[in-house]
Amino acid sequence: MHWVRFAARWMEEIIASVLLVLTLVVLFVGIVFRYALNDPLVWTEELARFCSTWIIFLGAAACFKRGGHIGIDVVVRLLPPTLRRRTALLVNWLMVGILAVLVIRGFQYTSKSFVMHTTVLQIPFGFWNAAVPVGSLLMMVRLLQLTVCRRQDGEGTVTPC
Repeated sequence: MHWVRFAARWMEEIIASVLLVLTLVVLFVGIVFRYALNDPLVWTEELARFCSTWIIFLGAAACFKRGGHIGIDVVVRLLPPTLRRRTALLVNWLMVGILAVLVIRGFQYTSKSFVMHTTVLQIPFGFWNAAVPVGSLLMMVRLLQLTVCRRQDGEGTVTPC
């Protein structure tokens, strides 16, 4: 049961790290074949772009988990602590709503894109496009976790658990 908790806690980072290593290896192999062996591999760039798309959305979810996304809080800092907490809560629920739309529309678009395939590797575009709804769903889950698990410091500043 311990490994399930570990996987759930670090899922985004583990998958994104594996994809990052795969991307680096694929790009290195592509460079060696192109410039050292003068025999370019046509599939390396396509696979690297595929991995990069997934890394971006998984990384965004990992960032949500830590409360690490950039926020413009110049006006919010001027508010009293109670209003600051309410504003933070309102912003989080608005982001959950936007992410829910991305999940729904993303799954709709992804389900239609499985009929098209990439040029070289012949991977269905649905696997590529699935990064948007899956990543948005993970962001939504992590944002809900963060919202439920928020603490207030003495000055009313919201910090993640």
